[in-house]
Amino acid sequence: MPTVKALAISTLFSIGMTSGLPAFARVDNADSSSVSKRLAVAKSLTLTLKADAAELTSFAGGNKDWASQLEMVRKISQDASKAKETLTELQEMHEIASPGQLVIIRRVTPLLRDLIDNTRLTLRHLEAGPGDADSGSHMEYMVAHEEISRHLSTLIVERLNKRRIRAKAQGVEP
Repeated sequence: MPTVKALAISTLFSIGMTSGLPAFARVDNADSSSVSKRLAVAKSLTLTLKADAAELTSFAGGNKDWASQLEMVRKISQDASKAKETLTELQEMHEIASPGQLVIIRRVTPLLRDLIDNTRLTLRHLEAGPGDADSGSHMEYMVAHEEISRHLSTLIVERLNKRRIRAKAQGVEP
């Protein structure tokens, strides 16, 4: 089972591998509307997981009861499951995606996968029990999760927005 630190290293490797890819020379006019919608859902879920991470950190620092924490874990687990479903759907859309959309899917997929895995590892850590909630290591774990989530979500949103900005500059609707 990967740790948060291992995911951070994997993420940094993914960032290095995807950031060196050449930018789009042009935006393809034949974008699939269903792929565009799924990419928008991925962006929304990315921002939701980022907000979930911030909520977990603030929650971990407070004196909330265990039942409230379990309810939050359940909600965030559902958010991670929705993100995983969207990721799977994006990966299955290669046949209908335009070349530009394929590039975005390839750039976003490893980052979104890392965000989902990091979220699930953090939830497992929380589900271990209320005894860890008061320890310094518990709070450090939550802060690390929030930081990784913030970085990953920023990268994902930037990659998704880059295509939209280029399309608008060229007078094409993505």
